[in-house]
Amino acid sequence: MSRPYRQSIMMRPVKSPSLKNEENYDREFQAEQQRLAQLSARKQQLEQERLNSLYPTYGTKADTSAKLREEMERQLEAKEEAKRREREQEVQIARALEDQGRLTRHVESSDEQARREYQRYLMEENKKVCCSSFIFFSLFLFVFSIFPFHMP
Repeated sequence: MSRPYRQSIMMRPVKSPSLKNEENYDREFQAEQQRLAQLSARKQQLEQERLNSLYPTYGTKADTSAKLREEMERQLEAKEEAKRREREQEVQIARALEDQGRLTRHVESSDEQARREYQRYLMEENKKVCCSSFIFFSLFLFVFSIFPFHMP
């Protein structure tokens, strides 16, 4: 019996390359070019700032001081906004704590009132049982006093 011919991986037909890779290459190339352009712009900006700080002119000094002033004002406004938000949050927390305390006191007082009512109810029931047993016992004594029970 002869074995069937085993196909070799080398004998496979050649396929055209995938288009997905070409699209990915294009996107990667564009992203890399964009990243390099941003990096180049940032380096040029830093270089210009260094030149202005080393060899300033009257106009660049004014621009630099204006930028610094704007940056400081922006940071100050951000700090004040953060403080304002923090105060608002503290007020909200204080209100929540006050509401929680009020609710806790209300629940505790209602529990105490319910406990007192239940104790009052038990006391009344005990009085009824005590009075009824006393009446029953009195009746029992009265009946046996009228009709004495003699054991033979």
